[in-house]
Amino acid sequence: MAIRRMKQSFFYGMGAASLFPQPSLAQAPTVQQIEQTSVIDVPLLLTGVDANGAAQTLWAKGKKPDNPLLARLSLKPVQAATLAMTDAPSPDDLLWRAFPNEEHRGAGSSGLKDSQGPRYFCGANAAKRQFFCMIDKDADGRFDHIADALPERGMKPYHLTLMKAVKPLDAPQPYRILADEARPEIPVELRNCAKDYDRPRYAASSTVDRDMPVSPAAFGWHDKDSSFASCRRGTRLSSWAGGAASVSSGGYIAGIGPLAFTVGPKNNPQLGLLGAVQPDGLFRLEGATLVNLGVGYTPNQAQLMAIKKFPYPMLMTDEGAVIHEGMLSPGKALATVPFHHAYRGVLKQDVSVSTLISKRSLAAGTVVYGFPARSRMEVTRGGMPDFQPVGDEEYRQIDLDLTWCAPIHDDEPQKEKAQTIGKGGWSAACVPYSNLGNHTVLTGRQPAFAVTGLSYDATTSSNDGPPPIERNDAAAFERPLRVDYVYEKQDGEFILISERIYYGDALTSSTPRRIYAPSGMSIVKIAGAQVELKPGPEGITVTKSGPPLTGADPLLSWDERALLLQQLKKMGLKVAEPEGQDSGAE
Repeated sequence: MAIRRMKQSFFYGMGAASLFPQPSLAQAPTVQQIEQTSVIDVPLLLTGVDANGAAQTLWAKGKKPDNPLLARLSLKPVQAATLAMTDAPSPDDLLWRAFPNEEHRGAGSSGLKDSQGPRYFCGANAAKRQFFCMIDKDADGRFDHIADALPERGMKPYHLTLMKAVKPLDAPQPYRILADEARPEIPVELRNCAKDYDRPRYAASSTVDRDMPVSPAAFGWHDKDSSFASCRRGTRLSSWAGGAASVSSGGYIAGIGPLAFTVGPKNNPQLGLLGAVQPDGLFRLEGATLVNLGVGYTPNQAQLMAIKKFPYPMLMTDEGAVIHEGMLSPGKALATVPFHHAYRGVLKQDVSVSTLISKRSLAAGTVVYGFPARSRMEVTRGGMPDFQPVGDEEYRQIDLDLTWCAPIHDDEPQKEKAQTIGKGGWSAACVPYSNLGNHTVLTGRQPAFAVTGLSYDATTSSNDGPPPIERNDAAAFERPLRVDYVYEKQDGEFILISERIYYGDALTSSTPRRIYAPSGMSIVKIAGAQVELKPGPEGITVTKSGPPLTGADPLLSWDERALLLQQLKKMGLKVAEPEGQDSGAE
């Protein structure tokens, strides 16, 4: 019998750069940029339902029906406007009404304050990669501010989900709100996508948009109830908001996407369209998939709200960073970067966890550093993952909290192997707070001053409640910290560099970095500076595009996607660029 185990994992918080499309190794967004970016929705209203040509029977048994269509829907923006004072503006001239933050999501269309200020209207020109929102703060019919916007899983105005810093226009721009009948229309088809009588399975998709998966890591393991599932489950309704409904004996009222239907008994599940479940509901299109705004944040919106809580990188560059320029021979330093931890704290009391064979402890007063982490509980059977469906909360509710670690020095270090990361007896003891409501002490973690992830058996010995740590970003370690990057050698298409972290003069860790250098060149980022590395017979030639930036992440990074694409190419595979995620967009 396979043993079922629970494993708790903590992953370093998401990077802000992914929310701000730009060259892959450009300077990461500043704290100010993160703070000035906000969520925005372009809500859609259900304005028409057409059941002509739709299936008359629910797919409850047998093979897939020849006609899976349940209904055709029409969606329109709350309002549309144009700067062009013509009666027939082009699609690129249209601006779609938008609403910032999320207070509007539970209101319905009747609760929207569309006549008051400030008014937001957003536009998109996909060909030119231009996405923006214009603001009329005093609702006088003239735009006075503008902000860049970011699309998500699509390239249309209704795909915009983030709005960047708001800036005043040089001169007010008058605009005209179109008549309701002139608003642009989005056609959507509601289809019966799988067999299920009790909770009808459906897909609601735009016929003019291309759908895209929410995350390559999901591999389709979405719960059938999730709004990210390609084929979702409907619900049973106790009543219909439109009034009385004639339901045949043994049948029921079903909520299938945004519509309500009567469903006959299982032996004859005839369908009868009633109308909209929520007539004044607000919707959005995520890619091509229609969802109710009540589901909450989009993945990018949830990510933004998470990083707003911890906007700084875990490690921050201090003044005095130096990056070599010119020829560099093996064994020489590519860069020397002093740094400090952005998030620090102090242990307020002793922490001790005992097992059958050992005792792990940390003393009160120990200075600790934190890394913003998202925790996940995983289940395994016999050492293999016990796959669980992925629900909306995995992407729409991203909660980051600090996981704390303390550098530990063993005065009698064990014999080190050449490939060992820890040096001189240095390691880290971490104190994770589990989803089960307890904390433990984990020792032997590496690198001692830069742990960014943990994974352990959730049933390990622990203490109840959160760890007794008080956050204090002014708490300091006794000695200064720095990271040195030393060029080792060239190995085929790779440049080998060692990342060495020092605590004062003590070397605490040495982590190997393999940098992919196709065509004899690679670009890396160190302390916010872009650095070009060109291997040669005597070493590497280093060219930097600018100086190191105080406050930037000191750790070396590079475009690892290039290596992935090359490996896929060798396997005969190709990765398509998802819409709205062009890494080269400014």
